[in-house]
Amino acid sequence: MLKAGDKIPEFRYDTPYSPQNSFYALAAQKPLCMVFLPNFGHPITRYFVARYAQDYAQLRDVALVCVVRSRPEVISAHLPEGSLPFTLICDAEGVLYDYFCIPTTKSRLKAYSVLTVKILNEAKKQGYQPPKDEELFCPLTLMVGPEGKVLFCHYGQTLTDLPENCSAIRNFSRSVLTQARQEGLLAPEVPRFRGQGKLSALENPELPPEKQQHIREAMSLLYGEGEAKEEEFEEEEEE
Repeated sequence: MLKAGDKIPEFRYDTPYSPQNSFYALAAQKPLCMVFLPNFGHPITRYFVARYAQDYAQLRDVALVCVVRSRPEVISAHLPEGSLPFTLICDAEGVLYDYFCIPTTKSRLKAYSVLTVKILNEAKKQGYQPPKDEELFCPLTLMVGPEGKVLFCHYGQTLTDLPENCSAIRNFSRSVLTQARQEGLLAPEVPRFRGQGKLSALENPELPPEKQQHIREAMSLLYGEGEAKEEEFEEEEEE
């Protein structure tokens, strides 16, 4: 089973619309939050995929990847490209599930939570019938950095033991990324300009200190005290 500090080897993955993509190339763009789910037609998967799609705009510092046990052509036949704002990895054979030792059980008593029962009962009203002796895969949630560095790992105890939405992913990822930078697993955060077109944060290491101070003074004359503006922006960002 994976743990923080492990390294996932490079592998190629298929999406419903693109075969043989590089995992390391994907992880190099942004840290990844990877969520392993059942097949795409399963009510649990549909429930969480829909929730992630609804508030995906909440994610800024990490990218979401959902892994499902379905064939690419099955999904692409019913879901047009661009329908989801995040990457969907198809692993019908369960190669990643086996490699990462994701636990399975046939005991519904162990795998079901209150939310699980609620989701499945609603699906049954729509005609869903769970297979007899169904093998249940509990979810795995990973945070992965460049070159497959595992920054966070959680093996779910029930079918719904995973981040409830992208807001939840954003919240827990902040502390994970901060700790990873402190431990040297991630490069230091690149300072960014804040404000609505105002250069209110100018911690740019490429600028000489005297030039930074000159710009701060100019912005202070135009927009008032920079620190007050920065705090106001942070409050708006949190909302």
